[in-house]
Parts: sequence; structure tokens; C-alpha cells
Amino acid sequence: MAMSVDSLEKATETVKSLKLTFPVGYGLDVKAISAQIGAFYDANGLYLHATSFLLKPDGKVFNAVYSSLALGRFGPGDAASLVEIVRSREAK
Repeated sequence: MAMSVDSLEKATETVKSLKLTFPVGYGLDVKAISAQIGAFYDANGLYLHATSFLLKPDGKVFNAVYSSLALGRFGPGDAASLVEIVRSREAK
């Protein structure tokens, strides 16, 4: 899932343009979400920097990546690779 500070209209546009097939929350309060999850945000409070969480099947956080600007973002390939590494270690 994804969360966004965008309006419903902007979030809907993003979902359509990227052909997203997962839930996308919208209209979140930048400073409140930052305080709750520890995400970095723009100094003017306009947007959150990318923050990614990889969850275990039981819903607990397994890995968290906090990014500032465009560096260090955790992409789908990163998540898939990490899951495979963990699965291979657990299989031993």
C-alpha cells in the first residue's frame, strides 16, 4: 500500500497514470504522519520524503528505510531481493 499527502484528485491521477493495483491513502497531514512514523518531510511541510516498510506476514515491521531527497529509496526490486535473501536463510 502507499500513503500520500495528495488530494483525492491528485492521488487518483497518480494511481491511473502509474496503473497502480494496490491501495493508496490520500490527504494525510504531513507533520502528523512524520511524527507517527518518523518520516522526513519538506521544510515547508508540503510533502513527505519516501519512507518504506517491509512487513512480515504477521504485520510486524521487518525492515524500514527512511529517505531524504531522491537518494536511498527502497524500490520493489529491493524488497523482492530482501525477501529472497531472508527466505533462503530461513530454508537452511
